Amino acid sequence: MRWNPHSTGHKPPEIQSLLAPEFKIPNTPNKTSQQNLKPPNPFQSTMKPTIIPPMQFYKLYNQENYSEVENLIKFCTTCNLITSDQNQIQTGLFNPIFTNGKLYLHLNKKDQQVTHMKNTNSATMVFQDVLAQFPSYWADENYAGAATTYYRYAELNCKVSFFDDPNQQIPILESMMVDYQPEGKYQKISYDNPIYTKKLDMILIADFEIIDFKAKWKLGQNRPVEFRKEISEKFRARNEGSDKRCADEIEKWIGQHCGNL
Repeated sequence: MRWNPHSTGHKPPEIQSLLAPEFKIPNTPNKTSQQNLKPPNPFQSTMKPTIIPPMQFYKLYNQENYSEVENLIKFCTTCNLITSDQNQIQTGLFNPIFTNGKLYLHLNKKDQQVTHMKNTNSATMVFQDVLAQFPSYWADENYAGAATTYYRYAELNCKVSFFDDPNQQIPILESMMVDYQPEGKYQKISYDNPIYTKKLDMILIADFEIIDFKAKWKLGQNRPVEFRKEISEKFRARNEGSDKRCADEIEKWIGQHCGNL
């Protein structure tokens, strides 16, 4: 039995039988109603509230040098903001400004994360830098499980405050534009400029004071130093993506924790 998907009327029973009960295709009496029928969402009936699990930290990979964490913060052009309130957890991706030991983000006043932070005065900021993919055959010619990823990762627990006075906002926004659009090519930000007035009224600046941090630098520390030195050279020779930066981080870690190269 052949079925024309563009025909009207009942769908053949063998098609219906393949579908879960909640995703049964209803009868479509005419072509117009069939065109208006939205495809079923296979995740709708199973979607649960999002729970963001914490990163797994191991002493072997712990980065306890805050100056290295600051270097990561300054390197990253984006960060994840994680907020929670009454068991509701939300995350957002933002472009941070880091100055004088503090982090700043601009957000819409109606953003749910703003509500969370006003209720709790706290948030977690996550910065991560994926350095390079480590192929399994660099460690074992047969065992695929040796493949892994080298990266830098930091979680910052922060105390949050806000200011929405344009006179306080504008210096932060100008600093952001200098960082992310140094070529300029925009009108100076001013509350008196009508192209900015309404938008400045819609946003606020969140001020994040870093209270504590956890950081993980995964750079092959589970392997002997001599092996890591060889791997560093292999990354330099491969020279793909961030391989050279990865080699730099491997060598820096060895120099700081295992003696000079």
